Amino acid sequence: KFQTDTLLGNGYFLLTCQINYIFMKEQRDEKLWQIAKRRADFQNSLIGFVVITAICWAIWFFTTSRGDYHGTPWPLWVMLGLGISLLLKFIRAYKTDKDTVAEREYEKLKNQHK
Repeated sequence: KFQTDTLLGNGYFLLTCQINYIFMKEQRDEKLWQIAKRRADFQNSLIGFVVITAICWAIWFFTTSRGDYHGTPWPLWVMLGLGISLLLKFIRAYKTDKDTVAEREYEKLKNQHK
């Protein structure tokens, strides 16, 4: 009986480990999927930034008199607004892991309430 219980216990342990591994792998893949989506979103936004600013500069170039224009070209303001948004998307996609930050905060709160 002792050997049977030990074997059943080991079998149950191995089965539990396999289930946990599969579950953790799926969670890991979900995290990778979220990171991939953020990076793809940034790349699409970068293409949009280039296209929109090129159009704005072309409109400004063809509609402004060359000799008497003084001041800040208005496409710079468009670039500034879009650039700030693009910078934030870049930081979110490549420089921070939102889940890691949330996990650190969770652990900090959990340790404070012990």
